[in-house]
Amino acid sequence: MKTTFDLPDVLYRRIKIRAVELGTSVREIVIESLQRELDSPPAEVREAPEDAESAFAMDELGWPVLKRPAAGRVAVTEQIINDLREREGI
Repeated sequence: MKTTFDLPDVLYRRIKIRAVELGTSVREIVIESLQRELDSPPAEVREAPEDAESAFAMDELGWPVLKRPAAGRVAVTEQIINDLREREGI
C-alpha cells in the first residue's frame, strides 16, 4: 500500500543519514522501524499511586482535563515539557 506521511525535517534527515550508514533506503528504515514498534509489547501504563492527588479530572465527555494546581504548585513544569519534546523528537 502506498501512503504519504508528513515528517519533521529533522527526523527525515536522521532517517536519511541512517539509511546511508546502513546502505539501505529510507523506505526500508521506516518499514523496519514500524514493524519493530508493532512487534514489541505495548508500553506499560503506569497509574498514579492511590494516595497521590491526580492532576487530571474527566470532563462530561470522558476526556482528561488538567486541574488547576493548588496554591504554590506547578502542574506542568519546563522539565516535563522538555522531556516530552525529547521523547517525541521535537
